[in-house]
Amino acid sequence: MTLIEEWVAQKLAPRGRKEELRIEAIGGKRINDDSSYRLNVKIKGIFSKDLEEISVQTIKSLNLSPQSVSRELLQRCSHLTPIKDELIYERSRPTILIGQNNWHLIVTRELISGGKNLPVASLTKLGWVLHGHISGGVKPIKIVNHISTKKEEDMEKLIKNYFSLESLGVSARKPTNDPEERALNILNKTVRRIPNNRYETALLWRTDNECMPSNRAQFESLLFNIERKLDKNSELKKEYEKQIENLIVNGYAEKANNISISPRTWYLPHFAVTHPQKRKIRIVFDAVARTGGRCLNDALLTGPDLLKSLFGVLLRFREGSVAVMADIKEMFLQVKIREEDRDSLRFLWRHNRDAPPEEYRMTSLIFGAASSPCIAIYVKNRNTQDNAHIYPEAASATESNFYMDDYLQAFPDVTTAERIVNDMYELHKRASFQLRGWASNRPEVLSKIENKHKSDVSHRWFQGPEFLRTSPDLWPKQVGTINSLETGEEKSPKSVNALRKQEPLKEIPWCNYMHLTSGR
Repeated sequence: MTLIEEWVAQKLAPRGRKEELRIEAIGGKRINDDSSYRLNVKIKGIFSKDLEEISVQTIKSLNLSPQSVSRELLQRCSHLTPIKDELIYERSRPTILIGQNNWHLIVTRELISGGKNLPVASLTKLGWVLHGHISGGVKPIKIVNHISTKKEEDMEKLIKNYFSLESLGVSARKPTNDPEERALNILNKTVRRIPNNRYETALLWRTDNECMPSNRAQFESLLFNIERKLDKNSELKKEYEKQIENLIVNGYAEKANNISISPRTWYLPHFAVTHPQKRKIRIVFDAVARTGGRCLNDALLTGPDLLKSLFGVLLRFREGSVAVMADIKEMFLQVKIREEDRDSLRFLWRHNRDAPPEEYRMTSLIFGAASSPCIAIYVKNRNTQDNAHIYPEAASATESNFYMDDYLQAFPDVTTAERIVNDMYELHKRASFQLRGWASNRPEVLSKIENKHKSDVSHRWFQGPEFLRTSPDLWPKQVGTINSLETGEEKSPKSVNALRKQEPLKEIPWCNYMHLTSGR
C-alpha cells in the first residue's frame, strides 16, 4: 500500500473513490480513517526525468519525523562524493510513503558502499536512497514504520451470506444505501427510449469525477497474446473473428476515434470462454483487469438488487397446471450506452496481423461489468412500466415471473396462457428484447408465437434454465409421456405436470424446506 497525506493529495488531483483505511501498527496500535480515498498521481525524483503514475490512498497525517542529510555529514563518506549533491536535504518531513505495491520505484538498481560502518547509497527510479548510519558524534534516532492492511469484511460477509440463505423467501428487502440511491438516480435521469425500440443509459459511475489511468499499451500486449493462441487453433480463430464481426455488424460495437480526450477512457482486454453444455464460445470483456491498481469495475456501482427472489419465482411456477418458459436473447447487448460513456468500453482488434491494432468501443452493455445486471433489469422494468397500459396482464406477469432474463410462469388454463404469452412477446419486443426458447407442457399455448421462436420441447423444456438444470438425458422424449427418473419406466400422461414441476425443484436442496412460504 502507498500512502499520501490528504493535504498533498488535494493539491495534486481531484478527490477519488472513497475507500476505508485500516492500519495495524507495531504494539497493537490501530489507525482508522473513514474519510480516506484512493486516487492516481504522477511522481518523479528531483533528478529523475520520467514521471511514474501510481495508485495511492490518502491518510490524514503520516506523522513521520523530519529528516536531514547535511554536507558536513557526507564529508566523512568519501565513497559518496560523486553523488553528494543528490543526497543533501534539510529538515524535510516525508508526506508520501511508497509501499510494496509500487516496488518498481523503490527496488535497488545500483549500489555504492564504503566501509563496514559507513552508510550505503542505493539507486532507485526516484533517485538515490541513503541507508545505515555514521558512528560517533551523532546519536541515531531509530524510527521503524510498519504498515499492514487487514480486510475485516470477509468474515462479516460470510455471516451475512449464511443468514441470507437461511432466511431466503421470508426476509424483507434490505434498505437502500447511499451508493444504491446514487445508482438509481443515475438510472432515473439517463435511461431513455431511443429509435429502433431500444433504451439508452449511462454507466453507473461511483463519482462524477472518476479518472482512469492510461492502459492501452498494457492491453495491446494482451491482444498479441490472444492472437498467438488463435493462430495455433484455426477453428477457434474462425469462431473468434466471427463473434467480433457479429458485434460490429449488429451495432453492438463501433469503430472508435484514435484520439480520446475523456479522462475515463479505458481499454478492455477480451478472451473466449466456452459454455460447458453448449460447447459454444463467447467473447468476454474483462472489466476486472487492472492497471495502476485500478480496474473498470472499481469505478462502477453495482446498483441495488433488482432481482426477484428465485424462491418466490419458483413457488409461483408451481401454482398452475399450464407452464411456460422462455428467455431473453442477448439481453445485455440490447441496452445501449450513451455516447459520452462509450470510450470507457474500448477494445483493440485487427483482422490483418501486419496492420496496427484498430480501436473499437462497445455501444451496448457488456457481460462482466459491475453495473450491467442492475441496468439490464431496470431497463426491462422500465419498458414494462412504459407499456403497462397496452399490455396490463403481461406487465403484471413480468413483475413477478422473471429471474434476470429467464421467464417462468404457470397459468390456470390454456386460454389464459395463450393470451398472456402473446402479449408478453409483444411487450418485450418494444425494448428489442426477443423472448426465445419458448416451451410449455401444452404446445397449443405457443401457437401464436412464430415457429422460429419455438424450441425443441423435448430438449429445452426438460433441461430448463440455468438454475433449474438437471440431467437432460433422464427427461422424457415426448410430451404426454414421462420416464421415471429412477427406473426409466414410462408413466401415464396425467402424472406429467406434477413430475415436471417438482423434480427440478428437488435438485435444489433448499426448495424442500416448505416452511418458507413467501417470496417476492
